[in-house]
Amino acid sequence: MNAGRILRKAGLDGDELRAAIAPVDPDSVNVWPASRLMMRLWRRGIRGVTIRNSVFVDPDILRGDPGRLGRLVIHELVHVRQFSESGYIPFSLRYVYEYLRGALQGKGLRQAYLDISAEQEARAVTEAILRPLFSPRWGESGSTDDDIIESLLGRRVLGVHPLQDLDEDRGDH
Repeated sequence: MNAGRILRKAGLDGDELRAAIAPVDPDSVNVWPASRLMMRLWRRGIRGVTIRNSVFVDPDILRGDPGRLGRLVIHELVHVRQFSESGYIPFSLRYVYEYLRGALQGKGLRQAYLDISAEQEARAVTEAILRPLFSPRWGESGSTDDDIIESLLGRRVLGVHPLQDLDEDRGDH
């Protein structure tokens, strides 16, 4: 399966997303189910990992809600772009360095992960793509974006609030 198809199925493939991940073409990025061995190597709660231009996703997420999968794919496509811009080895070294630096500074493993600049950018881009899709265009006075998003999607559809940190309860990577 490719990322473009997943995004179209979730209704998330648009010009703003394409601009944010350029020059990456989602139709050229393969999304694979992660093997059991791969998932055993992941930190608990991680649901997706990008290696160059391939995304490996927890098979339960692949079979689940298209919106949740699309949201994860947006996050992972940012990593594909980051790999493309920096190169495999420099990106990987920086990622690991930032993680270890945070962990050694006593931030804890979760906070060290959240503080990695590549993860911060991926979360910010995902939020920037999702927020306009669910902002209050309907003129409901007094409703915040988060109220409207929660009422439209909430935990019942995506499993988590669509604009919370991607890894808050799942540890997406």
